[in-house]
Amino acid sequence: MALHPNFPESHYAIRDPDVPLKMERLRQWCEDINRIQPDVMYYFIYVDEESFEKYKPTSFRQLVDSFREYKENI
Repeated sequence: MALHPNFPESHYAIRDPDVPLKMERLRQWCEDINRIQPDVMYYFIYVDEESFEKYKPTSFRQLVDSFREYKENI
C-alpha cells in the first residue's frame, strides 16, 4: 500500500493493483529455487503496512503465522 501523496500522515492508502501478480511471481520463484537447490528453503510472507500497524506482531513467529494472505495456496 502507498500513502496518498497529498496526505502522507493520513491512514488513507491505495492498494497496489499489481500485488496479486507480484505475489504469484514470488511464489513461483520460491518453488523454482527450492526445486533446483536443496541447501536453503525459501518461502515468503506478504506484510502490508496497514495490517502490521493494526496487529503489531511482537515476534517473527507471530508475523509469519499471522500474515497468510497469498500464501495459503502454496
